[in-house]
Amino acid sequence: MKRACSVPLLLVSLLAALSVPAAGTPKGRVRSVEVTSLTRQKAFLFVRTTLPSAARGSTQKFRGTATAWGVSVPLVQPVKVAVQRSGEGFDAVFLAEIDLAAVPKGIVEKGSATALPVALKGTLAGEAGTAVTVDAAGALRPGTADLVAHRELGDGFVRFAGSRISGVGLAETKGEARLAVFNPFRFDVSLRGLRYELASGGRAVARGSRQGVIVRPTRENEIALPLTVSNAAALAAAAKAVASGGRLSGRLTGEIVLKLGTGDVKLPIASSGTIEVLP
Repeated sequence: MKRACSVPLLLVSLLAALSVPAAGTPKGRVRSVEVTSLTRQKAFLFVRTTLPSAARGSTQKFRGTATAWGVSVPLVQPVKVAVQRSGEGFDAVFLAEIDLAAVPKGIVEKGSATALPVALKGTLAGEAGTAVTVDAAGALRPGTADLVAHRELGDGFVRFAGSRISGVGLAETKGEARLAVFNPFRFDVSLRGLRYELASGGRAVARGSRQGVIVRPTRENEIALPLTVSNAAALAAAAKAVASGGRLSGRLTGEIVLKLGTGDVKLPIASSGTIEVLP
């Protein structure tokens, strides 16, 4: 399946990133992180590792700490781990669950869109009271198989909430679209800007951009997006709208630019909705 930079990929970066310990050499390696499921409350991840040792049994439990860029990440404990021998060590897949509302603000303030050092530290417990210490780290690369999150997982966080075009055929045609963005965290998220295009029937009707938007915590935020309307395209849309009660199906595409640490993350917009065409 095609990998893309998206809301789920951003959440991988924000939530699954686990930073390298300040001292000591890790004895295991974190190979990759994959978002397997995503809701407005929880993120579910596969954290694939190679460990030099493990407790007894194919299913074990991990208790310990995870950090992102030096900031604690709230893993739901204990974490179930699938373990199998591989060569002289063990392949261990951590089936991690993260409470999004408990993620601290420092994740966004200290994060990086270009590098993702990761680590896990704690205890792996298995059958018959066996246990081993886990100390694993890795340097994951955004945009590669190190980090996997499919675009459709973000559908519950961004949606096209409709648009309106008015004054078609006059000297000035006006338009506005609305984008609903859900912020699952307990802190404000800053968007540097948005760029977008509104289309109907495969034809661009309007375009626009907006800068400096604050997305408020733990709720859906409706953002007004001003549109620059193409009169020719608007007239064609208006002609179609006459036969459908003034409404057309439309699609909003573009990107959201999110401020992350000292850099930016670009998240794609691709959502369908309704275009209301008014005289």
